[in-house]
Amino acid sequence: MAKKPFVAHRLKINTTEISSDRDLSPSINFSNKITGSYPDDGFKVGYDSDDCKAYIHIDECAGFKIHIHHKDRFVISEKGNIGIGRQPTNCLLHVGGSLGLQYKGIDDSLYTIEEKDCIIGIEKVKHNNVEIMIPNSENIKGRILIIKDEQGQASQYPIKIRAKAPSSINNKFEVQIQEDYGSLTMYCNGSDWFKI
Repeated sequence: MAKKPFVAHRLKINTTEISSDRDLSPSINFSNKITGSYPDDGFKVGYDSDDCKAYIHIDECAGFKIHIHHKDRFVISEKGNIGIGRQPTNCLLHVGGSLGLQYKGIDDSLYTIEEKDCIIGIEKVKHNNVEIMIPNSENIKGRILIIKDEQGQASQYPIKIRAKAPSSINNKFEVQIQEDYGSLTMYCNGSDWFKI
C-alpha cells in the first residue's frame, strides 16, 4: 500500500493561526462557516461520514462541543454550564452517567493527604494505629475528603485524622474514627474542615 504524501496544514481564524505537521487531509475538514446568525464567529474541525462523526465545534453563540460517534460527549453552553455525556442543564455541571472519584488505599500507619486525594481507604494496615495528616496546602475551599476503615479494626486501632495548625476539624486539631468499618466525610471552607 502506497504511503500518503505528507501535507502540512494551516488554519487561520481571525488573528489566530493553528498549524500541524501531520497528514490531516484524510480526516480533518476545516471550515469557518457555521450556519446561524453569526456564521463567521465559529469553526468546526472534524470527520463526518455516515459511519462516524467526530468533531470539535466552537461558536460564540452555541459554546464549545466535542462530538464523537453521533453523540455530544462534552458540551460547554454559552452560559458556561458543562454537560458531560449529555447537554448541559441549568446546573453548572451535569454528568450523564456514573462518576468516579480518586481512590487511595493506605497501607502505611502515617499518611499525608495529597492534592489528588478524595477517597482514602484504610485497607492494609493491621494491628496498628493509623494517623492521617492534612497539611495547610490542601485546605481548598469546597474540597471533600472521605476516609473509611476497610479492615474493620478501628475500635481496636483508631484512625486519627489531624489538621495542621492553625486549621481544625470541627474546631479540634484531631478527630478519630473509632468504630469498625466507620468513616468520616468532611469538607473544607478554605481554612478549616467540618464533618458532614
